[in-house]
Amino acid sequence: MPSLSLGTRLALIILLGTIATVGSVLFVAYGALVEDFEDILTEQQLYETRRIASEVNQRLQLKLDVLAESASLLSDGNQLVSQNEMATQLERQELLRSLLPDGILVFDSNATAIFENLYTPGRIGTNYADRKHFRRAIESRKPVISRPVIGRTTGVPLLSLLAPIESDEGDLLGLLGGTINLGRTSIVPVDMLEEIANDEATFTIIDSENFLYIEGGVIAKNGITPLPAPGENDLIDAALSGITSGHAVGPEGQELIYATSTCNAWAGNLFERYPINGQPRRPRSHLAILS
Repeated sequence: MPSLSLGTRLALIILLGTIATVGSVLFVAYGALVEDFEDILTEQQLYETRRIASEVNQRLQLKLDVLAESASLLSDGNQLVSQNEMATQLERQELLRSLLPDGILVFDSNATAIFENLYTPGRIGTNYADRKHFRRAIESRKPVISRPVIGRTTGVPLLSLLAPIESDEGDLLGLLGGTINLGRTSIVPVDMLEEIANDEATFTIIDSENFLYIEGGVIAKNGITPLPAPGENDLIDAALSGITSGHAVGPEGQELIYATSTCNAWAGNLFERYPINGQPRRPRSHLAILS
Protein backbone atom coordinates (compact mmCIF):
# COMPACT_ATOMS: atom_id res chain seq x y z
CA MET A 1 0.00 0.00 0.00
CA PRO A 2 1.59 3.29 -1.09
CA SER A 3 2.43 5.65 1.77
CA LEU A 4 0.83 9.08 1.91
CA SER A 5 2.98 11.99 1.00
CA LEU A 6 4.03 14.43 3.67
CA GLY A 7 1.71 17.08 2.22
CA THR A 8 -1.26 14.74 2.29
CA ARG A 9 -0.57 13.74 5.87
CA LEU A 10 -0.31 17.37 6.92
CA ALA A 11 -3.59 18.10 5.16
CA LEU A 12 -5.32 15.22 7.00
CA ILE A 13 -3.93 16.36 10.34
CA ILE A 14 -5.15 19.91 9.72
CA LEU A 15 -8.58 18.61 8.59
CA LEU A 16 -8.99 16.37 11.64
CA GLY A 17 -7.82 19.17 13.91
CA THR A 18 -10.31 21.55 12.34
CA ILE A 19 -13.16 19.03 12.76
CA ALA A 20 -12.20 18.47 16.40
CA THR A 21 -12.02 22.21 17.05
CA VAL A 22 -15.37 22.87 15.40
CA GLY A 23 -16.92 19.97 17.32
CA SER A 24 -15.57 21.31 20.61
CA VAL A 25 -16.87 24.81 19.84
CA LEU A 26 -20.30 23.41 18.91
CA PHE A 27 -20.40 21.32 22.09
CA VAL A 28 -19.53 24.31 24.28
CA ALA A 29 -21.97 26.52 22.38
CA TYR A 30 -24.76 23.97 22.78
CA GLY A 31 -24.11 23.72 26.50
CA ALA A 32 -24.17 27.52 26.79
CA LEU A 33 -27.39 27.63 24.76
CA VAL A 34 -29.08 25.08 27.04
CA GLU A 35 -27.90 27.00 30.11
CA ASP A 36 -29.20 30.28 28.66
CA PHE A 37 -32.50 28.57 27.83
CA GLU A 38 -32.84 27.34 31.41
CA ASP A 39 -32.11 30.84 32.73
CA ILE A 40 -34.71 32.37 30.42
CA LEU A 41 -37.20 29.67 31.34
CA THR A 42 -36.65 30.25 35.05
CA GLU A 43 -37.24 33.98 34.60
CA GLN A 44 -40.40 33.20 32.62
CA GLN A 45 -41.65 30.93 35.40
CA LEU A 46 -40.88 33.55 38.04
CA TYR A 47 -42.85 36.09 36.03
CA GLU A 48 -45.82 33.74 35.64
CA THR A 49 -45.94 32.81 39.31
CA ARG A 50 -45.64 36.45 40.36
CA ARG A 51 -48.44 37.38 37.97
CA ILE A 52 -50.72 34.70 39.42
CA ALA A 53 -49.73 35.64 42.98
CA SER A 54 -50.49 39.30 42.30
CA GLU A 55 -53.90 38.47 40.87
CA VAL A 56 -54.72 36.21 43.83
CA ASN A 57 -53.65 38.97 46.24
CA GLN A 58 -55.92 41.48 44.50
CA ARG A 59 -58.91 39.11 44.53
CA LEU A 60 -58.45 38.32 48.23
CA GLN A 61 -58.09 42.02 49.05
CA LEU A 62 -61.32 42.72 47.17
CA LYS A 63 -63.12 40.08 49.26
CA LEU A 64 -61.74 41.65 52.43
CA ASP A 65 -62.71 45.19 51.39
CA VAL A 66 -66.30 44.18 50.58
CA LEU A 67 -66.52 42.28 53.88
CA ALA A 68 -65.35 45.38 55.78
CA GLU A 69 -67.93 47.56 54.02
CA SER A 70 -70.70 45.10 54.85
CA ALA A 71 -69.69 44.97 58.53
CA SER A 72 -70.88 48.54 59.05
CA LEU A 73 -74.45 47.45 58.18
CA LEU A 74 -74.68 45.13 61.18
CA SER A 75 -74.61 47.83 63.86
CA ASP A 76 -77.29 50.38 64.79
CA GLY A 77 -74.58 52.58 66.24
CA ASN A 78 -74.78 51.20 69.76
CA GLN A 79 -75.17 47.43 69.42
CA LEU A 80 -75.45 44.62 66.92
CA VAL A 81 -78.70 44.50 64.98
CA SER A 82 -81.07 41.58 65.57
CA GLN A 83 -80.42 38.25 63.87
CA ASN A 84 -83.44 38.81 61.62
CA GLU A 85 -81.94 42.12 60.53
CA MET A 86 -78.56 40.42 60.01
CA ALA A 87 -80.22 37.90 57.72
CA THR A 88 -81.99 40.67 55.81
CA GLN A 89 -78.89 42.81 55.39
CA LEU A 90 -76.65 39.95 54.31
CA GLU A 91 -79.26 38.63 51.89
CA ARG A 92 -79.10 41.98 50.11
CA GLN A 93 -75.31 41.75 49.74
CA GLU A 94 -75.18 39.74 46.51
CA LEU A 95 -71.58 40.73 45.77
CA LEU A 96 -70.45 39.64 49.22
CA ARG A 97 -72.22 36.29 48.90
CA SER A 98 -70.72 35.72 45.44
CA LEU A 99 -67.21 36.51 46.71
CA LEU A 100 -67.61 34.29 49.79
CA PRO A 101 -69.87 31.44 48.65
CA ASP A 102 -68.75 29.01 51.37
CA GLY A 103 -70.29 30.88 54.27
CA ILE A 104 -70.74 34.24 56.02
CA LEU A 105 -70.86 34.43 59.81
CA VAL A 106 -71.32 36.97 62.58
CA PHE A 107 -69.43 36.68 65.87
CA ASP A 108 -69.98 38.59 69.10
CA SER A 109 -67.22 40.66 70.70
CA ASN A 110 -65.86 37.51 72.40
CA ALA A 111 -65.48 35.70 69.04
CA THR A 112 -68.44 33.35 69.59
CA ALA A 113 -70.46 32.52 66.46
CA ILE A 114 -74.01 33.90 66.74
CA PHE A 115 -75.21 33.89 63.10
CA GLU A 116 -74.48 31.96 59.88
CA ASN A 117 -76.04 32.18 56.45
CA LEU A 118 -75.20 28.53 55.66
CA TYR A 119 -75.99 25.96 58.33
CA THR A 120 -73.17 23.87 59.77
CA PRO A 121 -74.00 21.59 62.71
CA GLY A 122 -72.48 22.80 65.97
CA ARG A 123 -71.03 26.04 64.64
CA ILE A 124 -73.41 28.49 66.36
CA GLY A 125 -72.20 28.94 69.93
CA THR A 126 -68.64 27.85 69.12
CA ASN A 127 -65.94 30.20 70.39
CA TYR A 128 -62.91 31.02 68.26
CA ALA A 129 -61.06 33.42 70.57
CA ASP A 130 -58.03 31.10 70.67
CA ARG A 131 -57.46 31.42 66.91
CA LYS A 132 -54.60 33.79 66.07
CA HIS A 133 -56.44 35.68 63.33
CA PHE A 134 -59.39 36.33 65.64
CA ARG A 135 -57.07 37.75 68.30
CA ARG A 136 -55.35 39.87 65.64
CA ALA A 137 -58.66 41.26 64.36
CA ILE A 138 -59.89 42.03 67.88
CA GLU A 139 -56.63 43.69 68.95
CA SER A 140 -55.95 45.64 65.76
CA ARG A 141 -59.59 46.45 64.91
CA LYS A 142 -58.63 45.92 61.25
CA PRO A 143 -59.81 43.37 58.65
CA VAL A 144 -57.60 40.28 58.48
CA ILE A 145 -57.13 37.13 56.40
CA SER A 146 -56.04 34.00 58.22
CA ARG A 147 -53.36 31.57 57.24
CA PRO A 148 -54.93 28.31 56.03
CA VAL A 149 -56.70 26.74 59.01
CA ILE A 150 -58.71 23.59 59.59
CA GLY A 151 -62.33 24.47 60.34
CA ARG A 152 -63.22 23.74 63.95
CA THR A 153 -66.67 22.38 63.13
CA THR A 154 -66.29 21.60 59.42
CA GLY A 155 -62.91 19.84 59.58
CA VAL A 156 -61.91 21.20 56.14
CA PRO A 157 -59.05 23.55 55.20
CA LEU A 158 -60.25 27.16 55.10
CA LEU A 159 -59.17 30.71 54.62
CA SER A 160 -61.01 32.84 57.16
CA LEU A 161 -61.66 36.55 56.57
CA LEU A 162 -62.71 38.83 59.43
CA ALA A 163 -63.83 42.47 59.69
CA PRO A 164 -64.62 44.28 62.98
CA ILE A 165 -68.14 45.58 63.68
CA GLU A 166 -67.87 48.76 65.76
CA SER A 167 -70.25 51.18 67.48
CA ASP A 168 -70.34 54.87 66.67
CA GLU A 169 -68.07 55.35 69.70
CA GLY A 170 -65.52 52.89 68.35
CA ASP A 171 -66.35 50.05 70.71
CA LEU A 172 -66.02 46.51 69.36
CA LEU A 173 -69.46 44.94 68.98
CA GLY A 174 -68.51 41.85 67.06
CA LEU A 175 -66.92 40.49 63.87
CA LEU A 176 -68.23 39.74 60.40
CA GLY A 177 -66.55 36.70 58.94
CA GLY A 178 -66.38 34.91 55.63
CA THR A 179 -64.86 31.55 54.74
CA ILE A 180 -63.24 30.09 51.64
CA ASN A 181 -63.30 26.30 51.58
CA LEU A 182 -59.95 25.56 49.95
CA GLY A 183 -61.03 22.05 49.06
CA ARG A 184 -64.01 23.32 47.09
CA THR A 185 -63.44 26.93 45.99
CA SER A 186 -60.29 27.82 44.09
CA ILE A 187 -58.59 31.05 45.10
CA VAL A 188 -57.09 31.26 41.62
CA PRO A 189 -59.26 33.25 39.17
CA VAL A 190 -61.26 31.12 36.74
CA ASP A 191 -59.67 32.72 33.67
CA MET A 192 -56.20 31.81 34.93
CA LEU A 193 -57.29 28.23 35.61
CA GLU A 194 -58.59 28.07 32.04
CA GLU A 195 -55.31 29.49 30.76
CA ILE A 196 -53.38 26.84 32.66
CA ALA A 197 -55.69 24.14 31.27
CA ASN A 198 -55.21 25.46 27.73
CA ASP A 199 -51.44 25.11 28.23
CA GLU A 200 -52.08 21.44 29.10
CA ALA A 201 -50.70 22.20 32.55
CA THR A 202 -51.74 20.90 35.94
CA PHE A 203 -52.31 23.03 39.03
CA THR A 204 -52.00 21.98 42.63
CA ILE A 205 -52.51 23.88 45.88
CA ILE A 206 -50.96 22.65 49.09
CA ASP A 207 -51.15 23.93 52.66
CA SER A 208 -47.57 24.05 53.93
CA GLU A 209 -48.55 24.77 57.54
CA ASN A 210 -50.83 21.75 57.89
CA PHE A 211 -48.91 19.78 55.20
CA LEU A 212 -51.98 18.92 53.14
CA TYR A 213 -52.98 18.82 49.50
CA ILE A 214 -55.79 21.34 49.04
CA GLU A 215 -56.46 21.36 45.30
CA GLY A 216 -55.12 18.80 42.85
CA GLY A 217 -52.85 15.98 43.92
CA VAL A 218 -54.38 12.87 45.44
CA ILE A 219 -57.65 13.96 47.05
CA ALA A 220 -59.35 11.82 49.67
CA LYS A 221 -63.11 11.63 50.17
CA ASN A 222 -63.10 14.49 52.67
CA GLY A 223 -60.95 16.62 50.36
CA ILE A 224 -57.90 16.42 52.64
CA THR A 225 -54.79 14.41 51.81
CA PRO A 226 -51.46 14.65 53.68
CA LEU A 227 -48.35 15.65 51.76
CA PRO A 228 -45.74 12.95 51.22
CA ALA A 229 -43.17 12.54 53.98
CA PRO A 230 -39.85 14.41 53.60
CA GLY A 231 -37.64 12.65 51.07
CA GLU A 232 -40.50 10.99 49.19
CA ASN A 233 -41.11 13.81 46.70
CA ASP A 234 -38.15 16.00 45.72
CA LEU A 235 -40.41 18.58 44.12
CA ILE A 236 -42.48 19.11 47.27
CA ASP A 237 -39.28 19.18 49.35
CA ALA A 238 -37.81 21.84 47.05
CA ALA A 239 -40.98 23.91 47.21
CA LEU A 240 -40.98 23.82 51.01
CA SER A 241 -37.25 24.59 51.27
CA GLY A 242 -37.69 28.35 50.90
CA ILE A 243 -35.39 28.47 47.85
CA THR A 244 -37.27 30.50 45.24
CA SER A 245 -35.97 28.74 42.13
CA GLY A 246 -33.81 25.83 41.07
CA HIS A 247 -33.88 22.24 39.84
CA ALA A 248 -35.76 19.31 41.29
CA VAL A 249 -36.73 15.80 40.25
CA GLY A 250 -40.45 15.27 39.72
CA PRO A 251 -42.52 12.25 40.84
CA GLU A 252 -41.94 10.56 37.47
CA GLY A 253 -38.17 11.01 37.66
CA GLN A 254 -38.09 13.95 35.25
CA GLU A 255 -35.70 16.80 36.05
CA LEU A 256 -37.61 20.06 36.46
CA ILE A 257 -37.00 23.77 36.76
CA TYR A 258 -39.14 25.35 39.49
CA ALA A 259 -39.82 28.91 40.62
CA THR A 260 -41.78 30.31 43.57
CA SER A 261 -43.38 33.64 44.42
CA THR A 262 -45.01 35.01 47.58
CA CYS A 263 -48.71 35.76 47.98
CA ASN A 264 -48.65 38.58 50.51
CA ALA A 265 -52.34 38.35 51.39
CA TRP A 266 -51.71 35.20 53.43
CA ALA A 267 -47.88 34.95 53.24
CA GLY A 268 -48.03 32.05 50.80
CA ASN A 269 -46.03 31.02 47.73
CA LEU A 270 -46.93 30.07 44.18
CA PHE A 271 -44.76 27.34 42.74
CA GLU A 272 -44.36 26.42 39.07
CA ARG A 273 -42.36 23.58 37.52
CA TYR A 274 -41.06 22.97 34.00
CA PRO A 275 -39.29 19.95 32.45
CA ILE A 276 -35.64 20.27 31.46
CA ASN A 277 -34.85 18.56 28.19
CA GLY A 278 -32.92 21.16 26.24
CA GLN A 279 -35.90 21.94 23.99
CA PRO A 280 -38.30 24.87 24.42
CA ARG A 281 -41.73 23.63 25.51
CA ARG A 282 -44.79 25.03 27.23
CA PRO A 283 -44.98 24.81 31.04
CA ARG A 284 -46.46 21.48 32.09
CA SER A 285 -47.59 22.17 35.63
CA HIS A 286 -48.06 24.75 38.35
CA LEU A 287 -48.07 24.21 42.09
CA ALA A 288 -49.31 26.78 44.60
CA ILE A 289 -48.21 26.69 48.20
CA LEU A 290 -50.17 28.28 51.03
CA SER A 291 -47.78 28.70 53.93
